[in-house]
Amino acid sequence: MDTHVSRLALRMALTPVQKTKTFSIEKIEADLMALIPRDQWIKFGHCMTWHGRRVCTAKKAMCEKCVVEGLCPKVGVASA
Repeated sequence: MDTHVSRLALRMALTPVQKTKTFSIEKIEADLMALIPRDQWIKFGHCMTWHGRRVCTAKKAMCEKCVVEGLCPKVGVASA
């Protein structure tokens, strides 16, 4: 699983996993697999990777440019 996907899954609260020193990428992946229909896994992964690289980056989330901004709880995003 791509690092952008796991980071965004945490930020968007798509998994109950908490980010700690020992958090499980495998658990995040299992949570996403249960949430997303199997025939959408590849497309979902590509969309999340693109979104993580272009809009919701690790250093600065550009929430003002985000198409899901109104739905995202922004876990770990500093308030402006």
